[in-house]
Amino acid sequence: MKGLPGVIVAVGLGFVAFASMWLYTSSLTDDAGTVQFVGVKQAVETGQTFTEDDFVAVKVPRTQARILKSFAIEWSLRSTLVGTRANRSYARDEFVLHQDVRAPARRSASERIGKDEVVKWVPIDTRAFVSQQVNPGDLVAFTLPAPGSPNGTQTIGPFEVLYLGARGGELDGASSRRRSSGGESLLAIRVKIMRPPEPDKAWDGKLETKAETLFQLLRKSGFQAAEVSLFSSDLVDG
Repeated sequence: MKGLPGVIVAVGLGFVAFASMWLYTSSLTDDAGTVQFVGVKQAVETGQTFTEDDFVAVKVPRTQARILKSFAIEWSLRSTLVGTRANRSYARDEFVLHQDVRAPARRSASERIGKDEVVKWVPIDTRAFVSQQVNPGDLVAFTLPAPGSPNGTQTIGPFEVLYLGARGGELDGASSRRRSSGGESLLAIRVKIMRPPEPDKAWDGKLETKAETLFQLLRKSGFQAAEVSLFSSDLVDG
């Protein structure tokens, strides 16, 4: 019995590998009757770092998708794969499975931003925040005390999440169940900077307007933990 769980996993993965190409070729063209999963556009080698261009949407009939969701990654989550490494080689149009992806390939925060952006960290109130429900790439807003405002608070956003604590990727199911929100009490966000109009002048620390407002409130509150609001994924995709 000791080896039974491993046998079950092996059989399950074998089924997914066998079914992968069959489901692709038999998938429906009617979007209403399908679910989209992440496939690879061209062959991918073990250890290769994924980019957005590596992926293609593979449509699967909803009847088969119910089982496949336990193994394969849905198309709406493809952005969480960018920067991760393939744990095996892939043939063209093969599904990317949860077990196939390693942790992000040690991409530093500075590698995730553009030349006119900076990373800023915001303390958050973990008493009213479930970190397992938020992933890098999501859009959030922060609510902080704002003396003088009608309700005593102000909400500023949206901002894109880059890291939750040290986490720069999506949690798998097992990690999500084990992890608490306590270690992810700082959100790293993407912020645009406002450069002086004169090209020879150095950046003076000025941020885009919404970020300036956010960090002014944080300073006034002594960097009190902020309340977090999560935006719809439709806004992220749009």
